[in-house]
Amino acid sequence: DEALVWSSDARGTQASPLLPPPVSPPPPSPPEDVSPEARLECGKDGWCSEPSRWADLDETHAVRCCHDVQGSPAWAWKQQDTCSVWATSRPDGSCRSESFAGAAALCAAAGARLCAAAELLAGCTQATGCGYDEALVWSSDARGTQASPLLPPPVSPPPPSPPEDVSPEARLECGKDGWCSEPSRWADLDETHAVRCCHDVQGSPAWAWKQQDTCSVWATSRPDGSCRSESFAGAAALCAAAGARLCAAAELLAGCTQATGCGYDEALVWS
Repeated sequence: DEALVWSSDARGTQASPLLPPPVSPPPPSPPEDVSPEARLECGKDGWCSEPSRWADLDETHAVRCCHDVQGSPAWAWKQQDTCSVWATSRPDGSCRSESFAGAAALCAAAGARLCAAAELLAGCTQATGCGYDEALVWSSDARGTQASPLLPPPVSPPPPSPPEDVSPEARLECGKDGWCSEPSRWADLDETHAVRCCHDVQGSPAWAWKQQDTCSVWATSRPDGSCRSESFAGAAALCAAAGARLCAAAELLAGCTQATGCGYDEALVWS
């Protein structure tokens, strides 16, 4: 308190620099390699035994896809009344669990995409099958500094190929929806399957033809008086000989031919 003390104030032509140079700030650290993650949401909000969460991309989880239009095959895609998108649990016809990249690729191959977390939370994918209402499902929402891009870039459509020589097929539907041991499908025309016919009026003999209360058409399992299994051409000819036609798939699905006999309620029938 009673001594002279140096200050930083200075003067004189040889005085500079009197203070040490300022210390430069250290160079910025490189960004951390944060593992990317994607969001998992319950297939139906509130139905899962574990909470929604962020997941490593190599984990395996249920796949559901979204599309702005109805995908193909049409039966696999469903649109909820409150949603603008269509959704499926079977983008390739089967139930699948994949890594994030595998799920994104599976949706892209179907011309679709992973659903956004908001779409899953809004119930847009619920009741599309595979039991995934109670499973955590990949969404397109992602995070992580090194995470971009997480989704594969859109694939440019390939140049049009020359038309393939595709064998013709016809649709098989169950004689009574839900009663068959095998699913509805497309079949080669030379396969042999049950025959049921439809007519806009009651055919002959009258006892062989039946009209359901909810259908405008008449149907029979005995167009020539007997139960028959034929190729597609044989089935079409059999119906034509009775003055009728093969039923449309929609008519079979609507139950218009059910209970017309021959045990064909549990058989696949030509449409």
